[in-house]
Amino acid sequence: YTRSNVLRAVGHTLESKMIGKDLGDFCMGEGKITKKNFITEVVHGMYVKERSIGIEAMREGITLGGYADLPAISRHMSEKLISTLMFADARVKIDDVLGALLPCYMCDEQGKEIKNPNKEERRFIEQQKKFYKTIFKSFLKDKAEKNNKFLAKFLSFVTGMSYVPHFLAKPDYSIRIEFHKGLPEEQRLPSVKTCENALLLPYHAYHCNRQLFEKLLKESMRIGR
Repeated sequence: YTRSNVLRAVGHTLESKMIGKDLGDFCMGEGKITKKNFITEVVHGMYVKERSIGIEAMREGITLGGYADLPAISRHMSEKLISTLMFADARVKIDDVLGALLPCYMCDEQGKEIKNPNKEERRFIEQQKKFYKTIFKSFLKDKAEKNNKFLAKFLSFVTGMSYVPHFLAKPDYSIRIEFHKGLPEEQRLPSVKTCENALLLPYHAYHCNRQLFEKLLKESMRIGR
């Protein structure tokens, strides 16, 4: 890739927006971002270094540990597709996380929403919806604004991966927020099923108490439940 090809892939506006900012703000060392070091420091850090582990895992997976010919496979992929996957923004964006959320209300042990809920269950379903829309989503937004590393930690806790996959690579990707009928305890810590990208919450949704939820989620993330 030439400089012009790289800038076309990542966007010329990104360069103009970042020039003059501190490299330290993006965990890329000391000094200012300049036109001279934008490619070597910023692009390399955002699109190459952060992807090195993922690329190596992909190489091992695609080649079956070296048995398959990765260059031959790549030759059958369009340049546009390769550029899209390789130069997608490595930073976790709140809109991408919110867009991947899939709430599941009053679930059974298998994570399926119960059919024909009774009157009391319907009341709790309304409480769960209120919690999800007004507490949970605003909590994620607030934490993302205050701490640029929170979303990556949250995703790692729930899914085992610290990023949201590109839609071309995994179009059906979702993060399930399951409210479970069988989890009644008032002080129950949120738990996860990383193999299913699911965050499990009790059916009472902490009675829409954000402080309690935030406290228990922090503890759960700390011990890695």
